Amino acid sequence: MTPTEFAFLFFGLLLGTPTGVALLDLLRARPRPRPEVRLTITHDAIPRSPAPAQMMAAAVAPLAFGDAIAVPVEREPDPASEAIRGFAGAPVAAFRAGGLTAGGSMGGGSPVALAGRPETPSGGGSARPVSPAGDRASGPGGDQAPADDAPCTAQRRIVEERCALARQVAQAAEVEANALRGLQRAYDEAIAHADRARLEADPREAIAAKARAQQAFRTRRLSVTSGAELEAAARAWLAEIDRVNRAMRDGARSRQREEQRAAELAAQLEGATLRADAARISAESAQQACAVAREALAACQEAQFGPAANDALAAAAGAAAGPPPSLFGERPETGEPAELAVPWPEPAIFRLLRGDRAALAAVVGVLAGDDPEQQRRWQLRLTDLVDAVVAGAIDTGAFDFPDGHPFWDNFSRSQAREIAVALSSLGYRYDGMGGIADGRVPGTRDLSMAIGYAGLDAMRIRRWPTQAEAAELYRDLRVAADEYLAAEAADLTLGQMIAMLGGRANLLTDVWDEWGRIRPLLLAPVPEA
Repeated sequence: MTPTEFAFLFFGLLLGTPTGVALLDLLRARPRPRPEVRLTITHDAIPRSPAPAQMMAAAVAPLAFGDAIAVPVEREPDPASEAIRGFAGAPVAAFRAGGLTAGGSMGGGSPVALAGRPETPSGGGSARPVSPAGDRASGPGGDQAPADDAPCTAQRRIVEERCALARQVAQAAEVEANALRGLQRAYDEAIAHADRARLEADPREAIAAKARAQQAFRTRRLSVTSGAELEAAARAWLAEIDRVNRAMRDGARSRQREEQRAAELAAQLEGATLRADAARISAESAQQACAVAREALAACQEAQFGPAANDALAAAAGAAAGPPPSLFGERPETGEPAELAVPWPEPAIFRLLRGDRAALAAVVGVLAGDDPEQQRRWQLRLTDLVDAVVAGAIDTGAFDFPDGHPFWDNFSRSQAREIAVALSSLGYRYDGMGGIADGRVPGTRDLSMAIGYAGLDAMRIRRWPTQAEAAELYRDLRVAADEYLAAEAADLTLGQMIAMLGGRANLLTDVWDEWGRIRPLLLAPVPEA
């Protein structure tokens, strides 16, 4: 053994002996584990507590065999049950076979009460009582419910109740439809956001973006002249890589969030669709019930006041009564508009459509009597009715075109009407006063498109109108509202008028409530004074 090895052995023993002693002291100083006592409890060793049902039975048991306790009960009518019972007992009017003829006479149609109910006044309507002469009561009590002995009181009350219910149900249906549209819009936005997030989180897009960043760094590295520029290019490359990675992570989180939101909205959308459909069906049923009630009221009113309409209108016009007119001729089965058969004197409706103030004053005089307020009211309502009919005629292109016009003479009347409808769909609508709505002027391209929409060849036009001539394209047009009325509502029945006017009919509820009085007056002649 060499001296060096001996020295290392000596120093090892010198260091190892104190270390071993210290380790032994540390092990002796470790605390001993405390003694533990474990308790084992067998099943059902502790009695269970009674269940709630057993406790309730034990509490009630002393009373089970005792004497009965008398509790006084007073039976009073339930307001909700009485209201439901009263609504269920409302009479429902139907029609027998028949109806109104084109000349305005009754064709055997009369209302039949299918169910009866007690005659209780209704506060839901705003119609005024009608006197036997056909005038509405005026004065402080004019807005009260009609008297029980007034003509058509039961039918009017049914109209008020059913139409009020129809308005409420329509409002509820509109609320549900708006909620459905809002949910659909939110669902579409969530789907669009999820699609954008899916593109941002697409690994292929991330790889392509990183490849473009690397290519940009290589291109810039070839043109650097110093180490600082190279470091700047490298920093830009790494920053772009970091941006792509962050965008990918954010896109994945956004995609997951938007897809979850879209799934929640889809579940809500299904329920909202069912609710909106149910509300819409209820609104349509209520509206149909309102229309049936109005037809019953119109039939009753016409039976009461129709026979005297001719004499009343002649008296209001200050002339002798003439024979009832034949408003419309027989319509051929070809589908072409009927030729008007208007012997003297002319029906009031035609004169109203032409803006005859004397005819309007005569009809208003019969409806309103001497009440100035009612005269203003009925003049406004009849003017709205005429405006609605004229607007419908404009929508369908029922025009009479001037002779000798350089543009319209190239086509027949039916072809010119189709071109006018096509121009209206392109935004060049007749304003009813000889011009184009909003001051727009169609160009050659617009006229060519309208001719094409009408199924005609634009090459047949040798000379196109100039801009000044195109601005006056509707200058001498006449709206054939009478022909439109003859084609769409030949009998002037309530159903025909509402179907013809469409959405505009919703603004004429006062007119429809009194249509049984108005229709005979519109069919009757207004002789010249």
